[in-house]
Parts: sequence; C-alpha cells; structure tokens
Amino acid sequence: MNVGEASTQAFIPALLPVCGALADLPAALQDAAHTQASAEGADPGDVESKLRCVLQAHLGGDHQALVRDLADSKDSSLWTAWSDGQDPAELSVRSDCPARKADGACCSFAHHPGSHTYDVTDPWNLPVHEL
Repeated sequence: MNVGEASTQAFIPALLPVCGALADLPAALQDAAHTQASAEGADPGDVESKLRCVLQAHLGGDHQALVRDLADSKDSSLWTAWSDGQDPAELSVRSDCPARKADGACCSFAHHPGSHTYDVTDPWNLPVHEL
C-alpha cells in the first residue's frame, strides 16, 4: 500500500481504539534489520520481531508496525506493513510523524492514516489507578 492510498481506509471511530493486529517479522527481514543496526553501530537487539499494528482500528488496508528506530536519524524509523493473512514482505524507512501535543509526540510515521497514537485508546497500555 502506498501512503497516498491510506486515506481510503475506513476507520472505527468509537473511542479511537488501536488496531493491534499481530504479526511476526519474517526471519529474512529480521536479518536485514539486524545487519542494518550493526552497520550503524546500534544494538541489533532493538529490532522488533513481534509486531503489533499501531494504527487506529481500521477496516481494510495494511497494518503498520515499527521495526526499529534508526541510530543515525533523529526523525526517521524502520517500519513494515502487512495485510490480513499475509506476512510482512519488506522494510521501509519512514519519517516520523511531526504531530505533538503538550504531553508527548505521535509515535507513528508521517502522513499515517487515522488518528495520532496519543489520541488512540490502547487496552494494553491503560493507566493503572491506585486505590
């Protein structure tokens, strides 16, 4: 999917839930990401092999997940995408989303579809309230 195609996706608006679709990064892509990290002098252990879509819940279109931050860049990261029933097939360097608000930044890529990560509800990361 091209980033320009992303605007045609239908999103589920109620409470802006995160998609959260899961996938494993194939061994060949893990090797490529580890090799790139080593070449940059970064820790190859920082490569995410268990992927989770960070986009707002969507009906159709590709899922997107961060594979690793790039050691030689302050505003780009390595990402992958996959469709339901498919494995991720490639890695791509994407600029970070420039959106910010008072308590943080969006943790997705520039021009991502749907809401920013700070506006999405993630049941895996709900705040814990002490009694």
